[in-house]
Amino acid sequence: MARATTFENKKPELDRLHRYESRLQRQLSKDSLELRELQSQRTSLAKQHEDQAMRLQIHFSKQGKTWNPADFGFVWSTGEIAAMIQLYCDRFIAENPMPAAA
Repeated sequence: MARATTFENKKPELDRLHRYESRLQRQLSKDSLELRELQSQRTSLAKQHEDQAMRLQIHFSKQGKTWNPADFGFVWSTGEIAAMIQLYCDRFIAENPMPAAA
């Protein structure tokens, strides 16, 4: 009986709390979606930068020249980029095995 009286007497306050909760829930959903989009964009941009760095490493290696990745705005060393290239090659070979010889 006390609960029923409380709900009846405090109905405006409880309605207001429910509205606040609903607004917060909607804002949380919007923020979560925006976070996922930003993370996706950041991952895509990082992949593009890795691809550019690997291409430049291969380009300069073919020409027999040394280069400084920092001059192109990269934070990786040539050794780290070489490791990325090796990992890329290893993945490609693992995903595309050679057919067995007949």
